[in-house]
Amino acid sequence: MLHLEHPTYCALRHLAENHLGGALPFLVVFYCPDEWWFRVIPGNERARELYAHALTDPVTGDMLNDCVLSEQRFVRSLYYMRGVKLSEKDKSVIAKLSDSLPREDAA
Repeated sequence: MLHLEHPTYCALRHLAENHLGGALPFLVVFYCPDEWWFRVIPGNERARELYAHALTDPVTGDMLNDCVLSEQRFVRSLYYMRGVKLSEKDKSVIAKLSDSLPREDAA
């Protein structure tokens, strides 16, 4: 179980939120190397804003604590987070990445 209130995560959150150029997103990410999907856990408000679309339960509309993204979607989110527009070459490379999500028993 991940505890975002652990002193290490608190220190990382503090660094992200007090960056001179403005708050940076702080997130913890785990990945499944066999299937290449990613579990994203936002650690501050900036990260929750960036992943709000994926953190919203499609049935209830409730905000979730984490989300699971395919490799393609996670890589796209990193470009978006940095404000970098995808070039055609980027899109071509990303299209070759895994677009699978975990089996029901794996997530």
